[in-house]
Amino acid sequence: MRLQKMHNRVGAELELPYLGRTFVFGNAYHYNYYFRNAYYVGGVLQRHQIKDTDLSIGLHWHKKVGGFSITAEGEQTFVGKMTGTQLKGTLSYALDAQNKLSAGAMLHSAMPNFNYLLYQSDYKNYNWYHLDDFSKENIQTIYGSAYTQWGNLSLDITNINNYTYFQLQPASSGEKNQSKPAQYTGNIQYLKLVGEREFRLGKWGLENTLMYQQVLQDNANVFNVPSLTTRNTCLLYTSDAADE
Repeated sequence: MRLQKMHNRVGAELELPYLGRTFVFGNAYHYNYYFRNAYYVGGVLQRHQIKDTDLSIGLHWHKKVGGFSITAEGEQTFVGKMTGTQLKGTLSYALDAQNKLSAGAMLHSAMPNFNYLLYQSDYKNYNWYHLDDFSKENIQTIYGSAYTQWGNLSLDITNINNYTYFQLQPASSGEKNQSKPAQYTGNIQYLKLVGEREFRLGKWGLENTLMYQQVLQDNANVFNVPSLTTRNTCLLYTSDAADE
């Protein structure tokens, strides 16, 4: 298995006091995902390569108005199949140097990763090609965060359509269960809440992260995450530079 890819981007940027900073660009995404071995079914050579160039146009825009900062990004593919649509907008407000609030929304549509679309091996049940029958994954997210002198808090609420995953297949006679790519055409709602706080005592610091996750998926069981996760890291600051 080999993957060769290259991004080429050309654009122009304009910044004016009343319009903010605007960057308009064109993007060429070259990719070549292939297998060197040949695989035949009934004497017919199966597809062993995904190779193409996706062309897209996009825009990045940023402007500050008082204490508010507005950022908008968008990119749309008009030639090619792997990439698709990307839209993102964020509004943030700085209360002071140590406290900031932000909120936004994001939309992303693209084909699943290459390994879901094409795979070849010497094992006959581990060969597949799904570029023509899989659809683009569609992800919509609204998010918000608060960065304060007491700690950080972030919330993401996401809807996923055409989620692609590896599904365990029923075992054939004399064989073990095997996993193959599949798409869930329903909607998956995913909530993630993350809190972060550091405690300091002298030169010692304790970084604490607590994450809560909840999934709704219409009686399916394809998107699995732990409900509660915690991470605690002890740090030793050995110089005054760490405080800066």
